[in-house]
Amino acid sequence: MRAVLVNAIGIIIGSAMGLLFGNTLNKKYQDIIMTVIGLCILYIGMDSAFQTDNMLILIISSIIGTIVGTWLNIDAKLNNLGNILKKPFKKLNNENFVDGFITSTLIFAVGAMTIIGSIEAGLLKKYDVLYTKSIIDFITSIVLASSLGVGVFFSALSVSVIEGSVVLVAMISKDLFSDVLISNISGVGGILIIALGLKILNIKDIPVANMLPAVIIPIFFEVAANLIL
Repeated sequence: MRAVLVNAIGIIIGSAMGLLFGNTLNKKYQDIIMTVIGLCILYIGMDSAFQTDNMLILIISSIIGTIVGTWLNIDAKLNNLGNILKKPFKKLNNENFVDGFITSTLIFAVGAMTIIGSIEAGLLKKYDVLYTKSIIDFITSIVLASSLGVGVFFSALSVSVIEGSVVLVAMISKDLFSDVLISNISGVGGILIIALGLKILNIKDIPVANMLPAVIIPIFFEVAANLIL
């Protein structure tokens, strides 16, 4: 759980800095830092992808999962979710607070690094994805808080609840996952993280959310293999 705590603290500190000094932060340095982070994300993704025990399962899972996610149009639906959540608060005086809270929660808590990082933390006690995400969220929260206000600060709570819940579920269900299945899930997750790295580096605008179903496809291979054997 310490990685979840680090992520929350990063958002809190970043939001505080954004509220105090956000307008003075040089965009040139923001871009340089994000480029370095993007490269680090690529490395983490490749490292996870190569951990898989079966490259064929990784490829098939990634393709099938992405097709399913594209068919469900997950990426667009998540964007629509943000707009729906904001609607009831449009006429309230605290709209800016709600806008900051909901927008930052969707950015920080819904994505490949949240899911994969929390699963790896719970199953493997591997925290590098969540730690890298913490750095990204720290920088992003500075920018968001400077424009959207104090609501970004309180998104640390929702991020902690969501990530912590996924970590707990992964820890509780750990005995149900074989070592092979865990490595395959981690490998597929690595592909999603590579896609995110390419997106951050502005190499390819990939709708990463549409790839999220790929993470559960290795489970079906595991069930099928157990039934056959």
